[in-house]
Amino acid sequence: MGLVYVTGSSGAGKTGVGDELRRRGFLVYDVDRDRLARWFDNGTGQEVVMPQHRHDDWFAANSYRLPPETLRDLPTGDRPTFVCGTVGNDNEIWDLFDTVISLSIDAQTLTRRLSARGGFGSSAAELHRVLGWHADVDADNARYGAVLVDAGGAVHEVADRLLGVLNVRMAWEESDLPRGIVGLLAEPHTLTELADALDVTDARVLWYLEKLRDTGRVLEDTGRWRRTEAGAELAASPSPEPGPRTALPGSSAQNYVQAYADAAAGMYAAGFVQDSGEHAGRVPEERVVEFHERLLSLVNEYFAPDRIDRSASPKYGFRWVLTPVDLHPLDD
Repeated sequence: MGLVYVTGSSGAGKTGVGDELRRRGFLVYDVDRDRLARWFDNGTGQEVVMPQHRHDDWFAANSYRLPPETLRDLPTGDRPTFVCGTVGNDNEIWDLFDTVISLSIDAQTLTRRLSARGGFGSSAAELHRVLGWHADVDADNARYGAVLVDAGGAVHEVADRLLGVLNVRMAWEESDLPRGIVGLLAEPHTLTELADALDVTDARVLWYLEKLRDTGRVLEDTGRWRRTEAGAELAASPSPEPGPRTALPGSSAQNYVQAYADAAAGMYAAGFVQDSGEHAGRVPEERVVEFHERLLSLVNEYFAPDRIDRSASPKYGFRWVLTPVDLHPLDD
Protein backbone atom coordinates (compact mmCIF):
# COMPACT_ATOMS: atom_id res chain seq x y z
CA MET A 1 0.00 0.00 0.00
CA GLY A 2 3.06 2.23 0.44
CA LEU A 3 2.92 6.00 0.46
CA VAL A 4 -0.49 7.70 0.50
CA TYR A 5 -1.03 11.39 -0.30
CA VAL A 6 -4.01 12.95 1.50
CA THR A 7 -4.74 16.25 -0.18
CA GLY A 8 -7.58 18.66 -0.89
CA SER A 9 -8.23 22.36 -0.56
CA SER A 10 -7.28 24.35 2.54
CA GLY A 11 -9.85 23.68 5.27
CA ALA A 12 -10.86 20.23 3.95
CA GLY A 13 -9.64 18.60 7.15
CA LYS A 14 -6.29 17.14 6.16
CA THR A 15 -4.58 18.03 9.45
CA GLY A 16 -7.43 16.64 11.55
CA VAL A 17 -7.54 13.39 9.59
CA GLY A 18 -3.76 13.12 9.85
CA ASP A 19 -3.97 13.51 13.63
CA GLU A 20 -6.65 10.81 13.78
CA LEU A 21 -4.61 8.41 11.66
CA ARG A 22 -1.55 9.09 13.83
CA ARG A 23 -3.61 8.41 16.95
CA ARG A 24 -4.59 5.08 15.44
CA GLY A 25 -0.95 4.12 15.09
CA PHE A 26 -0.13 5.04 11.50
CA LEU A 27 2.98 6.89 10.41
CA VAL A 28 1.79 10.33 9.27
CA TYR A 29 3.68 13.35 7.92
CA ASP A 30 2.12 16.80 7.76
CA VAL A 31 3.62 18.93 4.99
CA ASP A 32 3.18 22.10 7.09
CA ARG A 33 3.98 20.98 10.64
CA ASP A 34 6.89 18.78 9.61
CA ARG A 35 8.19 21.45 7.23
CA LEU A 36 8.27 19.07 4.30
CA ALA A 37 6.99 21.87 2.06
CA ARG A 38 8.39 25.40 1.95
CA TRP A 39 7.88 28.57 -0.06
CA PHE A 40 10.25 29.06 -3.00
CA ASP A 41 10.86 31.97 -5.33
CA ASN A 42 9.65 30.96 -8.79
CA GLY A 43 12.49 32.80 -10.49
CA THR A 44 15.54 31.93 -8.40
CA GLY A 45 14.40 28.67 -6.86
CA GLN A 46 15.58 29.91 -3.48
CA GLU A 47 13.58 29.27 -0.34
CA VAL A 48 11.73 32.33 0.98
CA VAL A 49 9.76 33.18 4.11
CA MET A 50 6.07 33.96 3.82
CA PRO A 51 5.53 37.57 4.94
CA GLN A 52 2.88 38.45 7.47
CA HIS A 53 1.04 40.58 4.94
CA ARG A 54 0.56 38.81 1.59
CA HIS A 55 -0.91 40.00 -1.69
CA ASP A 56 -1.59 38.64 -5.15
CA ASP A 57 1.79 39.69 -6.53
CA TRP A 58 3.62 37.76 -3.81
CA PHE A 59 1.64 34.57 -4.50
CA ALA A 60 2.28 34.98 -8.22
CA ALA A 61 6.04 35.20 -7.62
CA ASN A 62 6.36 32.33 -5.11
CA SER A 63 5.17 28.71 -4.83
CA TYR A 64 4.63 26.34 -1.90
CA ARG A 65 6.58 23.24 -2.93
CA LEU A 66 7.33 19.80 -1.54
CA PRO A 67 10.72 18.92 -3.07
CA PRO A 68 10.64 15.41 -4.63
CA GLU A 69 13.93 14.51 -2.94
CA THR A 70 12.38 15.28 0.46
CA LEU A 71 9.56 12.86 -0.32
CA ARG A 72 11.91 10.13 -1.55
CA ASP A 73 13.93 10.32 1.69
CA LEU A 74 10.95 9.89 4.04
CA PRO A 75 11.18 6.82 6.31
CA THR A 76 8.19 4.53 5.81
CA GLY A 77 6.87 1.42 7.54
CA ASP A 78 5.23 -1.90 6.70
CA ARG A 79 1.77 -0.34 6.78
CA PRO A 80 0.53 2.66 4.76
CA THR A 81 2.43 5.88 5.40
CA PHE A 82 0.44 9.09 4.97
CA VAL A 83 1.54 12.51 3.77
CA CYS A 84 -1.15 15.12 4.47
CA GLY A 85 -1.25 18.56 2.88
CA THR A 86 -1.62 20.66 -0.22
CA VAL A 87 1.29 21.98 -2.26
CA GLY A 88 1.77 23.81 -5.53
CA ASN A 89 3.96 21.27 -7.30
CA ASP A 90 1.70 18.21 -7.44
CA ASN A 91 2.91 17.62 -10.99
CA GLU A 92 6.40 16.86 -9.61
CA ILE A 93 5.42 14.54 -6.77
CA TRP A 94 2.10 12.89 -7.72
CA ASP A 95 3.75 9.81 -9.27
CA LEU A 96 5.85 9.22 -6.13
CA PHE A 97 2.72 8.14 -4.24
CA ASP A 98 1.10 4.73 -4.43
CA THR A 99 -2.34 6.22 -3.75
CA VAL A 100 -3.69 9.79 -3.78
CA ILE A 101 -6.80 10.62 -1.76
CA SER A 102 -8.50 13.99 -2.13
CA LEU A 103 -10.76 15.10 0.72
CA SER A 104 -13.95 16.53 -0.74
CA ILE A 105 -16.02 19.17 1.04
CA ASP A 106 -18.74 21.64 0.09
CA ALA A 107 -17.99 25.38 -0.16
CA GLN A 108 -20.29 26.32 2.74
CA THR A 109 -18.57 23.97 5.20
CA LEU A 110 -15.18 25.05 3.89
CA THR A 111 -16.00 28.72 4.47
CA ARG A 112 -17.17 28.02 8.01
CA ARG A 113 -14.03 26.04 8.87
CA LEU A 114 -11.61 28.60 7.45
CA SER A 115 -13.34 31.51 9.17
CA ALA A 116 -13.28 29.71 12.52
CA ARG A 117 -9.71 28.47 12.54
CA GLY A 118 -7.79 31.69 11.78
CA GLY A 119 -4.51 31.64 9.89
CA PHE A 120 -4.28 31.21 6.12
CA GLY A 121 -7.68 31.51 4.44
CA SER A 122 -9.40 33.42 7.22
CA SER A 123 -9.04 36.90 5.68
CA ALA A 124 -11.55 37.97 3.05
CA ALA A 125 -8.95 38.10 0.27
CA GLU A 126 -7.43 34.70 1.10
CA LEU A 127 -10.86 33.10 1.56
CA HIS A 128 -11.77 34.31 -1.93
CA ARG A 129 -8.53 32.79 -3.24
CA VAL A 130 -9.15 29.44 -1.51
CA LEU A 131 -12.74 29.23 -2.76
CA GLY A 132 -11.41 29.85 -6.26
CA TRP A 133 -9.04 26.88 -5.90
CA HIS A 134 -11.78 24.81 -4.29
CA ALA A 135 -14.17 25.24 -7.21
CA ASP A 136 -12.07 22.96 -9.43
CA VAL A 137 -10.10 20.84 -6.96
CA ASP A 138 -12.34 17.75 -6.98
CA ALA A 139 -12.58 17.59 -10.76
CA ASP A 140 -8.87 18.28 -11.24
CA ASN A 141 -7.70 15.74 -8.67
CA ALA A 142 -10.11 13.06 -9.89
CA ARG A 143 -8.93 13.63 -13.46
CA TYR A 144 -5.35 12.94 -12.36
CA GLY A 145 -6.36 9.71 -10.61
CA ALA A 146 -7.12 10.74 -7.04
CA VAL A 147 -9.82 8.92 -5.05
CA LEU A 148 -12.37 11.40 -3.66
CA VAL A 149 -13.36 10.85 -0.03
CA ASP A 150 -16.22 12.76 1.60
CA ALA A 151 -14.67 14.96 4.31
CA GLY A 152 -17.97 15.90 5.96
CA GLY A 153 -18.86 14.72 9.45
CA ALA A 154 -16.75 13.79 12.46
CA VAL A 155 -13.04 13.30 11.89
CA HIS A 156 -13.13 9.63 12.93
CA GLU A 157 -15.82 9.03 10.30
CA VAL A 158 -13.64 10.62 7.62
CA ALA A 159 -10.68 8.49 8.73
CA ASP A 160 -12.87 5.38 8.54
CA ARG A 161 -13.91 6.26 5.00
CA LEU A 162 -10.31 6.87 4.00
CA LEU A 163 -9.12 3.56 5.45
CA GLY A 164 -12.09 1.84 3.84
CA VAL A 165 -10.94 3.08 0.44
CA LEU A 166 -7.54 1.54 1.16
CA ASN A 167 -9.14 -1.62 2.59
CA VAL A 168 -7.02 -1.21 5.73
CA ARG A 169 -7.92 -2.46 9.19
CA MET A 170 -6.16 -1.69 12.42
CA ALA A 171 -4.26 -4.49 14.15
CA TRP A 172 -6.76 -4.54 17.03
CA GLU A 173 -9.59 -5.19 14.58
CA GLU A 174 -7.93 -8.39 13.38
CA SER A 175 -9.22 -10.57 16.23
CA ASP A 176 -12.43 -12.13 17.51
CA LEU A 177 -12.86 -10.27 20.82
CA PRO A 178 -13.99 -6.88 19.38
CA ARG A 179 -16.39 -8.80 17.15
CA GLY A 180 -17.69 -10.62 20.21
CA ILE A 181 -18.24 -7.31 21.99
CA VAL A 182 -20.23 -5.68 19.18
CA GLY A 183 -22.06 -8.96 18.69
CA LEU A 184 -23.42 -8.73 22.24
CA LEU A 185 -24.25 -5.06 21.81
CA ALA A 186 -27.26 -5.71 19.62
CA GLU A 187 -28.84 -4.97 23.01
CA PRO A 188 -27.33 -2.42 25.47
CA HIS A 189 -24.93 -3.88 28.06
CA THR A 190 -22.91 -2.51 30.94
CA LEU A 191 -19.17 -3.06 31.11
CA THR A 192 -19.62 -5.66 33.85
CA GLU A 193 -22.25 -7.53 31.84
CA LEU A 194 -19.95 -7.67 28.82
CA ALA A 195 -16.98 -8.87 30.89
CA ASP A 196 -19.09 -11.60 32.52
CA ALA A 197 -20.54 -12.75 29.20
CA LEU A 198 -17.13 -12.90 27.52
CA ASP A 199 -15.33 -14.29 30.61
CA VAL A 200 -12.50 -11.75 30.47
CA THR A 201 -11.57 -8.86 32.75
CA ASP A 202 -13.50 -5.62 32.57
CA ALA A 203 -10.25 -3.74 31.87
CA ARG A 204 -9.71 -5.83 28.74
CA VAL A 205 -13.26 -5.21 27.51
CA LEU A 206 -12.96 -1.48 28.25
CA TRP A 207 -9.76 -1.25 26.20
CA TYR A 208 -11.62 -2.58 23.16
CA LEU A 209 -14.74 -0.51 23.90
CA GLU A 210 -12.68 2.67 23.78
CA LYS A 211 -11.18 1.63 20.44
CA LEU A 212 -14.64 0.78 19.11
CA ARG A 213 -16.04 4.08 20.38
CA ASP A 214 -13.23 6.11 18.82
CA THR A 215 -13.91 4.52 15.44
CA GLY A 216 -17.68 5.06 15.65
CA ARG A 217 -18.65 1.41 16.25
CA VAL A 218 -20.19 1.81 19.73
CA LEU A 219 -21.76 4.51 21.89
CA GLU A 220 -22.01 4.80 25.69
CA ASP A 221 -24.97 6.33 27.48
CA THR A 222 -25.22 6.44 31.30
CA GLY A 223 -23.05 3.37 31.74
CA ARG A 224 -24.63 1.22 29.04
CA TRP A 225 -23.00 0.50 25.71
CA ARG A 226 -24.68 -0.12 22.38
CA ARG A 227 -23.41 -0.62 18.88
CA THR A 228 -23.89 1.65 15.89
CA GLU A 229 -24.56 0.60 12.31
CA ALA A 230 -20.79 0.47 11.78
CA GLY A 231 -20.54 -1.80 14.83
CA ALA A 232 -23.17 -4.12 13.41
CA GLU A 233 -21.14 -4.32 10.19
CA LEU A 234 -18.04 -5.31 12.17
CA ALA A 235 -20.03 -7.95 14.08
CA ALA A 236 -21.18 -9.45 10.79
CA SER A 237 -17.76 -9.35 9.15
CA PRO A 238 -15.78 -12.60 8.93
CA SER A 239 -12.82 -13.13 11.21
CA PRO A 240 -9.51 -12.70 9.39
CA GLU A 241 -7.79 -15.77 8.06
CA PRO A 242 -4.97 -16.92 10.36
CA GLY A 243 -1.67 -15.44 9.26
CA PRO A 244 1.89 -16.65 9.79
CA ARG A 245 1.93 -15.50 13.41
CA THR A 246 -1.15 -17.52 14.39
CA ALA A 247 -0.55 -20.56 12.20
CA LEU A 248 2.33 -21.86 14.34
CA PRO A 249 0.39 -22.22 17.62
CA GLY A 250 -2.42 -23.96 15.73
CA SER A 251 0.04 -26.29 14.02
CA SER A 252 1.76 -26.92 17.32
CA ALA A 253 -1.53 -27.84 18.98
CA GLN A 254 -2.30 -30.36 16.24
CA ASN A 255 1.18 -31.83 16.51
CA TYR A 256 0.74 -32.26 20.26
CA VAL A 257 -2.64 -33.97 19.80
CA GLN A 258 -1.06 -36.44 17.39
CA ALA A 259 2.00 -36.94 19.62
CA TYR A 260 -0.18 -37.85 22.62
CA ALA A 261 -2.24 -40.20 20.44
CA ASP A 262 0.94 -41.90 19.19
CA ALA A 263 2.25 -42.28 22.74
CA ALA A 264 -1.05 -43.74 23.92
CA ALA A 265 -0.92 -46.20 21.04
CA GLY A 266 2.47 -47.46 22.23
CA MET A 267 4.66 -45.92 19.51
CA TYR A 268 7.37 -44.91 22.01
CA ALA A 269 7.17 -48.00 24.22
CA ALA A 270 7.50 -47.29 27.95
CA GLY A 271 10.71 -45.31 28.27
CA PHE A 272 9.93 -41.71 27.42
CA VAL A 273 9.24 -38.41 29.15
CA GLN A 274 6.03 -36.55 28.44
CA ASP A 275 4.70 -33.54 30.28
CA SER A 276 2.60 -30.45 29.76
CA GLY A 277 1.19 -27.58 31.76
CA GLU A 278 -0.45 -24.21 31.67
CA HIS A 279 0.52 -21.44 34.04
CA ALA A 280 -0.63 -17.86 34.35
CA GLY A 281 -0.32 -15.22 37.03
CA ARG A 282 0.31 -11.58 37.76
CA VAL A 283 4.08 -11.60 37.65
CA PRO A 284 6.11 -8.35 37.78
CA GLU A 285 7.69 -7.44 34.46
CA GLU A 286 11.24 -7.82 35.75
CA ARG A 287 10.47 -11.39 36.86
CA VAL A 288 8.98 -12.22 33.48
CA VAL A 289 12.11 -10.87 31.77
CA GLU A 290 14.25 -13.01 34.07
CA PHE A 291 12.13 -16.10 33.38
CA HIS A 292 12.29 -15.50 29.64
CA GLU A 293 16.08 -15.18 29.68
CA ARG A 294 16.49 -18.35 31.76
CA LEU A 295 14.10 -20.25 29.51
CA LEU A 296 16.03 -19.25 26.39
CA SER A 297 19.24 -20.26 28.12
CA LEU A 298 17.85 -23.75 28.83
CA VAL A 299 16.56 -24.13 25.28
CA ASN A 300 19.96 -23.19 23.90
CA GLU A 301 21.69 -25.52 26.32
CA TYR A 302 19.62 -28.62 25.55
CA PHE A 303 18.32 -28.11 22.00
CA ALA A 304 21.22 -26.29 20.34
CA PRO A 305 22.44 -27.98 17.12
CA ASP A 306 25.77 -28.96 18.67
CA ARG A 307 24.00 -30.73 21.56
CA ILE A 308 21.79 -32.92 19.38
CA ASP A 309 22.48 -36.67 19.17
CA ARG A 310 21.14 -37.84 15.83
CA SER A 311 21.24 -41.47 16.98
CA ALA A 312 18.91 -40.80 19.88
CA SER A 313 15.27 -41.92 19.72
CA PRO A 314 12.58 -40.72 20.09
CA LYS A 315 12.85 -37.18 18.83
CA TYR A 316 11.52 -34.64 21.32
CA GLY A 317 9.70 -31.41 20.62
CA PHE A 318 9.56 -28.44 22.98
CA ARG A 319 7.22 -25.68 21.83
CA TRP A 320 6.14 -22.81 23.99
CA VAL A 321 4.29 -19.50 24.05
CA LEU A 322 4.93 -16.70 26.54
CA THR A 323 2.45 -13.85 26.19
CA PRO A 324 0.31 -11.44 28.20
CA VAL A 325 -3.20 -12.90 28.40
CA ASP A 326 -5.28 -10.22 30.14
CA LEU A 327 -5.31 -6.85 31.89
CA HIS A 328 -5.56 -6.20 35.63
CA PRO A 329 -9.26 -5.89 36.66
CA LEU A 330 -10.32 -2.30 37.23
CA ASP A 331 -11.40 -2.66 40.89
CA ASP A 332 -8.86 -5.25 42.09
